[in-house]
Amino acid sequence: MLYIQEATMVKSASDGSILSPESRNECQSIMDAIYKEDPSYWPYGLDINAHDGGMYMVRQASTDAAIGFVGWQERNKGMKKVGYYTVGMLPAYRGNGYAKAALSNLIQIKSAGVDQVLAFVVPHNKPSIALADSIAVPVVHNV
Repeated sequence: MLYIQEATMVKSASDGSILSPESRNECQSIMDAIYKEDPSYWPYGLDINAHDGGMYMVRQASTDAAIGFVGWQERNKGMKKVGYYTVGMLPAYRGNGYAKAALSNLIQIKSAGVDQVLAFVVPHNKPSIALADSIAVPVVHNV
């Protein structure tokens, strides 16, 4: 079991709770660690500020431990508004369905505000392509 916690706003829109700068720093720290594993998976870098639709910590519900992140970006593509997700899990938590569950949660929350959800994934990132396929999100490769 897991939950996602908004990490980009001072105040959470969902429940009005105040989020500490430590929460934001914790999220960026996890993003930095995941980026350093293989920067080629992130051709435009990995920065909390690039996610105009929100950045969320993924936490294990039983321990409250931060295990990864999911983020959201919205872009206009012609006459359509497209939502793109970002996801990363710390190595110890991969392969357990956490990324799929977190993305399913994020897409459920965010997809109503867009016409289409897409995954931007570099062609050699096979695990992320498989993840997108498992949740029926089309993958685009622009790199």
